Amino acid sequence: MPIRKSDIVPLGQEMTDNIFVSIESYIKKITSYLEDDDWSLIIKLHALVEAAVSEILANKTDDSIRKIIERLPLSDNSTGKGRMAFDMGIISESQYRFLRRFSELRNNLVHKIDNVDFNLAEYVNGLDKNQRKSWKVMLSWSAPGMPDSELDESDVTHPRTGVYLSVLRLLMGFAVENQLALMNKKVLELSDKTERELLLSAGVQSI
Repeated sequence: MPIRKSDIVPLGQEMTDNIFVSIESYIKKITSYLEDDDWSLIIKLHALVEAAVSEILANKTDDSIRKIIERLPLSDNSTGKGRMAFDMGIISESQYRFLRRFSELRNNLVHKIDNVDFNLAEYVNGLDKNQRKSWKVMLSWSAPGMPDSELDESDVTHPRTGVYLSVLRLLMGFAVENQLALMNKKVLELSDKTERELLLSAGVQSI
């Protein structure tokens, strides 16, 4: 795969810059969500995560199917975006578990009008021992290829912070993966361009 150093170096710098811009944007968005009530916090965080999963899937595949991907549910175990990301190796099993459990919580909130007054601390405090452990496991996910994270009791005592940090870690990872996917596409484009130029300079007509 021919590619010039003069092309790849600025591309790498562009990717690094874009990663920092994406992460800064995510931090700004979700930090502003902490000013909302618990119902709004969960709804907004879930919407942001779902949009991020859609974006990374489109960047890892083909932009032509972006609209199809966006219409897929997030947590369906057969046809959901989360399942697709897991099968493609983009997210780990524990990250996929987080997406499904977080979607269950979000769905419970939006489908009942009484849940508009949802209180996250009261919800977590009302969980039994096994459910509390499951909550900590959900938030203590690990990235693909990484060892399991240790369970953190603060995810129970300070659930808003636990959810905030868990979502932020996920989005930061997606920011990196997104830029890597975009860089790979640009590298292929540059490689094709360089190959055509080399063939022409050698007097070979490209096909």
